[in-house]
Amino acid sequence: MKRIFKHEVILDCPIARAFRYTTTMGHWPEWHPATQSVAGQTKKPGKAGDRVREKLRTAMFFSGTIDWKVVSSKPPRDWSLQTVTISLPLLNRARVRIDYHFSPEGKKKTRLTRLFRYDLPASLILLDAVYLRFKMESESQEALRRLQGSIRQP
Repeated sequence: MKRIFKHEVILDCPIARAFRYTTTMGHWPEWHPATQSVAGQTKKPGKAGDRVREKLRTAMFFSGTIDWKVVSSKPPRDWSLQTVTISLPLLNRARVRIDYHFSPEGKKKTRLTRLFRYDLPASLILLDAVYLRFKMESESQEALRRLQGSIRQP
């Protein structure tokens, strides 16, 4: 079962800075509510093939790790990553892909569009319908709200 969430936010910085900050995976704990820590290539914007391990607690219940791989990086416009492995209770057979698209809004602002796609095994349809999808969507919205605040800081 596949789901897609699409969210947009206006960031108060030029496109190059928005891309650099958002795609530097070491910044994730600063703005994503589920991310507790990251390890791997976390010091600069992720390039295709880069990997990172995220330690997280998602949907207020599931704790574990996700191994991510950057599958596309086209600065300063597009960046995508997908799961390699998920080590979370019940969710180890899920698959996730996140796509970011950056577009300028004048000279000093950037529109960020984030597509969050996930695919769950059929055994989790009910859990998704009554709980997971709402929690994951609210985390996505909160992440972008926090990103707006974090990216303003030098």
